[in-house]
Amino acid sequence: MHDQRSKRRLKLWIGIGVGIVVVALAGFLAWLFLLSTTFSADETVVEGEQLLTSDAIKDAAAVPKNVPLARLDTGAIRERVEKLPEVHSAEVKVDYPNAVRIEVSERVAIYQLAKDEAFAWIDAEGVEFRTGQVRSKSLPEAKLTRDGTRIRRDVATVATHIPEAARKQVTLIRAKSVDRIEVSLEDRRSIVWGSADESELKSEVLEALLSVDAK
Repeated sequence: MHDQRSKRRLKLWIGIGVGIVVVALAGFLAWLFLLSTTFSADETVVEGEQLLTSDAIKDAAAVPKNVPLARLDTGAIRERVEKLPEVHSAEVKVDYPNAVRIEVSERVAIYQLAKDEAFAWIDAEGVEFRTGQVRSKSLPEAKLTRDGTRIRRDVATVATHIPEAARKQVTLIRAKSVDRIEVSLEDRRSIVWGSADESELKSEVLEALLSVDAK
Protein backbone atom coordinates (compact mmCIF):
# COMPACT_ATOMS: atom_id res chain seq x y z
CA MET A 1 0.00 0.00 0.00
CA HIS A 2 2.79 2.33 0.90
CA ASP A 3 4.45 1.77 -2.51
CA GLN A 4 1.17 2.47 -4.33
CA ARG A 5 0.67 5.73 -2.42
CA SER A 6 4.23 6.75 -3.17
CA LYS A 7 3.70 6.07 -6.85
CA ARG A 8 0.48 8.10 -6.90
CA ARG A 9 2.19 11.01 -5.14
CA LEU A 10 5.08 10.77 -7.57
CA LYS A 11 2.72 10.85 -10.57
CA LEU A 12 0.89 13.79 -9.01
CA TRP A 13 4.08 15.75 -8.52
CA ILE A 14 5.26 14.86 -12.02
CA GLY A 15 1.93 16.08 -13.39
CA ILE A 16 2.18 19.30 -11.40
CA GLY A 17 5.77 19.76 -12.54
CA VAL A 18 4.84 19.21 -16.21
CA GLY A 19 1.94 21.66 -15.85
CA ILE A 20 4.23 24.30 -14.38
CA VAL A 21 6.74 23.79 -17.18
CA VAL A 22 3.99 24.04 -19.83
CA VAL A 23 2.57 27.23 -18.29
CA ALA A 24 6.03 28.72 -17.94
CA LEU A 25 6.89 27.81 -21.51
CA ALA A 26 3.62 29.27 -22.79
CA GLY A 27 4.26 32.45 -20.83
CA PHE A 28 7.79 32.68 -22.16
CA LEU A 29 6.63 32.19 -25.76
CA ALA A 30 3.88 34.78 -25.29
CA TRP A 31 6.42 37.25 -23.96
CA LEU A 32 8.91 36.36 -26.71
CA PHE A 33 6.47 36.85 -29.61
CA LEU A 34 4.09 39.48 -28.24
CA LEU A 35 6.09 41.70 -25.91
CA SER A 36 9.79 41.44 -26.64
CA THR A 37 11.48 42.97 -29.69
CA THR A 38 13.33 39.76 -30.56
CA PHE A 39 11.02 39.16 -33.54
CA SER A 40 10.29 42.79 -34.42
CA ALA A 41 9.87 44.63 -37.71
CA ASP A 42 13.42 45.79 -38.31
CA GLU A 43 13.43 45.45 -42.11
CA THR A 44 10.92 46.15 -44.91
CA VAL A 45 11.23 44.32 -48.23
CA VAL A 46 9.32 45.62 -51.28
CA GLU A 47 8.50 43.55 -54.36
CA GLY A 48 6.69 44.29 -57.62
CA GLU A 49 7.52 47.99 -57.92
CA GLN A 50 8.27 49.46 -61.36
CA LEU A 51 6.81 52.96 -61.53
CA LEU A 52 7.46 53.69 -57.88
CA THR A 53 10.68 53.33 -55.95
CA SER A 54 10.93 50.95 -53.03
CA ASP A 55 11.75 53.92 -50.78
CA ALA A 56 8.50 55.67 -51.76
CA ILE A 57 6.53 52.55 -50.87
CA LYS A 58 8.38 52.13 -47.59
CA ASP A 59 7.68 55.74 -46.67
CA ALA A 60 3.97 55.26 -47.40
CA ALA A 61 3.87 51.96 -45.51
CA ALA A 62 5.38 53.55 -42.40
CA VAL A 63 6.06 50.17 -40.80
CA PRO A 64 6.58 50.82 -37.07
CA LYS A 65 10.00 49.80 -35.77
CA ASN A 66 10.58 47.55 -32.77
CA VAL A 67 7.01 46.23 -32.86
CA PRO A 68 6.69 42.44 -32.55
CA LEU A 69 5.64 40.90 -35.88
CA ALA A 70 2.79 39.04 -34.17
CA ARG A 71 1.23 42.36 -33.13
CA LEU A 72 1.83 44.20 -36.38
CA ASP A 73 -1.29 45.65 -38.04
CA THR A 74 -0.64 44.46 -41.59
CA GLY A 75 -4.08 45.64 -42.71
CA ALA A 76 -3.28 49.24 -41.81
CA ILE A 77 0.06 49.02 -43.61
CA ARG A 78 -1.68 47.68 -46.73
CA GLU A 79 -4.23 50.51 -46.67
CA ARG A 80 -1.49 53.11 -46.44
CA VAL A 81 0.37 51.61 -49.41
CA GLU A 82 -2.81 51.37 -51.50
CA LYS A 83 -3.37 55.10 -51.06
CA LEU A 84 -0.48 55.66 -53.45
CA PRO A 85 -2.09 56.55 -56.83
CA GLU A 86 0.19 54.16 -58.73
CA VAL A 87 -0.70 51.15 -56.57
CA HIS A 88 -3.66 49.04 -57.63
CA SER A 89 -3.37 46.57 -54.76
CA ALA A 90 -0.89 45.49 -52.11
CA GLU A 91 -0.27 42.48 -49.90
CA VAL A 92 1.63 42.65 -46.63
CA LYS A 93 3.19 39.62 -44.97
CA VAL A 94 5.38 39.15 -41.94
CA ASP A 95 8.62 37.33 -42.65
CA TYR A 96 10.23 35.94 -39.50
CA PRO A 97 12.47 36.64 -37.80
CA ASN A 98 12.63 40.40 -38.46
CA ALA A 99 11.16 41.45 -41.81
CA VAL A 100 7.94 42.73 -43.34
CA ARG A 101 7.35 41.89 -47.01
CA ILE A 102 5.19 44.20 -49.16
CA GLU A 103 4.10 42.96 -52.58
CA VAL A 104 2.56 45.64 -54.79
CA SER A 105 0.60 45.42 -58.01
CA GLU A 106 0.88 48.73 -59.81
CA ARG A 107 -1.66 50.24 -62.18
CA VAL A 108 -1.02 49.81 -65.91
CA ALA A 109 -1.51 52.81 -68.20
CA ILE A 110 -3.81 52.18 -71.18
CA TYR A 111 -3.64 55.70 -72.62
CA GLN A 112 -2.68 59.25 -71.79
CA LEU A 113 -5.35 61.87 -71.28
CA ALA A 114 -4.47 65.35 -72.52
CA LYS A 115 -5.29 67.88 -69.81
CA ASP A 116 -4.28 71.50 -70.46
CA GLU A 117 -0.51 71.25 -70.89
CA ALA A 118 -0.12 67.93 -69.07
CA PHE A 119 -0.79 64.26 -69.73
CA ALA A 120 -2.48 61.99 -67.21
CA TRP A 121 -2.04 58.23 -67.25
CA ILE A 122 -5.33 56.30 -67.19
CA ASP A 123 -5.70 52.60 -66.37
CA ALA A 124 -8.33 50.07 -67.46
CA GLU A 125 -10.65 51.11 -64.62
CA GLY A 126 -10.57 54.75 -65.71
CA VAL A 127 -8.40 55.78 -62.78
CA GLU A 128 -5.99 58.69 -63.24
CA PHE A 129 -2.82 57.77 -61.41
CA ARG A 130 0.09 59.78 -62.78
CA THR A 131 0.51 63.15 -64.48
CA GLY A 132 3.47 64.51 -66.40
CA GLN A 133 4.40 67.21 -68.87
CA VAL A 134 5.83 64.85 -71.47
CA ARG A 135 3.66 62.62 -73.64
CA SER A 136 4.69 58.98 -73.79
CA LYS A 137 5.22 57.71 -77.33
CA SER A 138 4.16 54.22 -76.29
CA LEU A 139 0.65 55.28 -75.20
CA PRO A 140 -2.20 56.62 -77.35
CA GLU A 141 -3.43 60.11 -76.56
CA ALA A 142 -7.05 60.85 -75.73
CA LYS A 143 -9.13 63.98 -75.33
CA LEU A 144 -12.46 64.13 -73.54
CA THR A 145 -15.16 66.76 -73.96
CA ARG A 146 -16.45 65.84 -70.52
CA ASP A 147 -14.35 64.13 -67.89
CA GLY A 148 -15.51 61.40 -65.54
CA THR A 149 -14.65 57.88 -64.40
CA ARG A 150 -17.26 56.26 -66.69
CA ILE A 151 -16.04 57.88 -69.90
CA ARG A 152 -12.38 57.39 -68.96
CA ARG A 153 -13.08 53.70 -68.41
CA ASP A 154 -14.97 53.41 -71.73
CA VAL A 155 -12.10 55.03 -73.62
CA ALA A 156 -9.73 52.53 -71.98
CA THR A 157 -11.97 49.70 -73.20
CA VAL A 158 -11.88 51.07 -76.74
CA ALA A 159 -8.11 51.60 -76.60
CA THR A 160 -7.47 48.00 -75.54
CA HIS A 161 -9.65 46.66 -78.39
CA ILE A 162 -8.05 48.59 -81.24
CA PRO A 163 -6.51 45.92 -83.53
CA GLU A 164 -2.74 45.55 -83.41
CA ALA A 165 -2.49 46.56 -87.08
CA ALA A 166 -3.97 49.98 -86.28
CA ARG A 167 -2.65 50.55 -82.78
CA LYS A 168 0.63 52.12 -83.87
CA GLN A 169 -1.21 54.41 -86.29
CA VAL A 170 -3.48 55.96 -83.66
CA THR A 171 -2.92 59.70 -83.31
CA LEU A 172 -5.86 60.56 -81.08
CA ILE A 173 -8.88 59.06 -79.35
CA ARG A 174 -11.59 61.65 -78.96
CA ALA A 175 -14.66 61.16 -76.75
CA LYS A 176 -17.44 63.71 -76.92
CA SER A 177 -19.66 61.44 -74.81
CA VAL A 178 -19.88 57.76 -73.84
CA ASP A 179 -21.71 57.10 -77.13
CA ARG A 180 -19.46 59.20 -79.36
CA ILE A 181 -15.94 57.83 -79.25
CA GLU A 182 -13.77 58.26 -82.35
CA VAL A 183 -10.26 57.09 -83.16
CA SER A 184 -8.04 59.06 -85.57
CA LEU A 185 -5.27 57.33 -87.54
CA GLU A 186 -2.10 58.69 -89.13
CA ASP A 187 -3.44 58.38 -92.70
CA ARG A 188 -6.33 60.75 -91.91
CA ARG A 189 -8.79 57.94 -91.53
CA SER A 190 -11.21 58.05 -88.60
CA ILE A 191 -12.88 55.17 -86.82
CA VAL A 192 -16.33 56.02 -85.49
CA TRP A 193 -16.44 53.57 -82.62
CA GLY A 194 -19.54 54.85 -80.89
CA SER A 195 -19.90 53.47 -77.37
CA ALA A 196 -17.63 50.93 -75.68
CA ASP A 197 -20.36 48.29 -75.92
CA GLU A 198 -19.48 45.20 -77.98
CA SER A 199 -15.92 46.43 -78.39
CA GLU A 200 -14.66 42.90 -79.03
CA LEU A 201 -17.02 42.50 -82.00
CA LYS A 202 -16.20 45.98 -83.28
CA SER A 203 -12.51 45.13 -83.10
CA GLU A 204 -13.03 42.06 -85.29
CA VAL A 205 -15.03 44.06 -87.85
CA LEU A 206 -12.45 46.86 -87.85
CA GLU A 207 -9.59 44.43 -88.40
CA ALA A 208 -11.31 43.20 -91.56
CA LEU A 209 -12.09 46.74 -92.75
CA LEU A 210 -8.51 47.92 -92.31
CA SER A 211 -7.41 45.53 -95.04
CA VAL A 212 -9.72 47.25 -97.54
CA ASP A 213 -8.04 49.94 -99.67
CA ALA A 214 -10.67 52.66 -99.39
CA LYS A 215 -11.19 56.18 -98.15
